[in-house]
Order: sequence, then structure tokens, then C-alpha cells
Amino acid sequence: APVWCIYGNHEIRRIRKTGADIMHSPLANSGVRFLHSCGTRIERDNSYINLIGIEDDINLKDRDKKQKHIQYTKIMLEHITHGILSDEFTILMAHHPEFFDIYAGFPVDLVLSGHAHGGQVRLPFVGGLIAPRQGFFPKLTSGIHQKNQTQMVISRGLGGWKPFRIFNQPEVILLTLHKNAKNKQSDR
Repeated sequence: APVWCIYGNHEIRRIRKTGADIMHSPLANSGVRFLHSCGTRIERDNSYINLIGIEDDINLKDRDKKQKHIQYTKIMLEHITHGILSDEFTILMAHHPEFFDIYAGFPVDLVLSGHAHGGQVRLPFVGGLIAPRQGFFPKLTSGIHQKNQTQMVISRGLGGWKPFRIFNQPEVILLTLHKNAKNKQSDR
């Protein structure tokens, strides 16, 4: 099956630190396509899906880091959603689930996200204990979330020992999209 990816904060940090992207060639040679703040259209059986991706900008180091990251995210989304109509089914790959309110303000139907690692430590009946940029008892660490017409699926990911996990099983998520003739090109 075709595979697309975006880099998250760890990949971007490693590239900026070393000045080299050692992951790109092996992935590309395996057929992986990259969505570095851009998009593509997947066509099948006279239907299509817009697939767009935004990258993490880890190079923000001042006190206004969160505000600058929000501004950067909005600018990227304005750029890559330009020309997408509201009746076109669009999937956004975005590393940071904590910006879900921003994503839902654009013509995006489904957001695929990660970053929170399931909250690192999960407490029974409570959920995640801590997540990057969400602090203690974060709301967006895993599962399916809805805002307006946008759904977001957050994967806990596969990382094992770093970051550590307690009561937090690694996961791979499989989504099946079905065509809906009444509304958009596809239905979740």
C-alpha cells in the first residue's frame, strides 16, 4: 500500500542538530512519500481524498514559543489548504494534537496525530498523566476526538523505553474509510 509520512519533533530536532537527514533516503527508497508541509490527492474509483501534512517547527526557543508555534501552524495550514473546497474530503497529518482547535478551523475532516505518547504514564479510569505542551492530565493523548465537523485520531505510537511507558500500551491504528455518496468524497 502507498505510505506517506511527516516528521515530528524528534526527527526535526535530530536533523537540525546533526545537519543531516539520515531517515529520508532509506524511507524514500522503500517507497515512502513525504508531506513536508504540502499535500497530495489520492484517487481511486473516480473518487479522491486530499491528504495534507504539516511539520513540527522545533526551532522556537523563546518565551513566546507556544504563540509562535500557533502562528506558524496557522500560516502552514492556510498555505496547504488554499484551494481545498469545504465539500472535499481532506485528511491532515499533524504531529501536535494540542492544536486541534486550530486544525478544526480549516477545511479538514480528519486529523491524524501523535506526539503525546498516550500521556506517557496512564492511570486507570483517568487517562494520560502528562504530555508535552499539555502538562498534567492532558485531554488529547489518544483516541478519537470531535470538534465541529473535524475528527482527530491520536495514536499512542510505538516507542518503548524512551519515552518510558507505564500502563500505556504501544499501538498502531488502522482506519478504514468508506465512500459516502450523499456528502463528501469519503466518510470515516
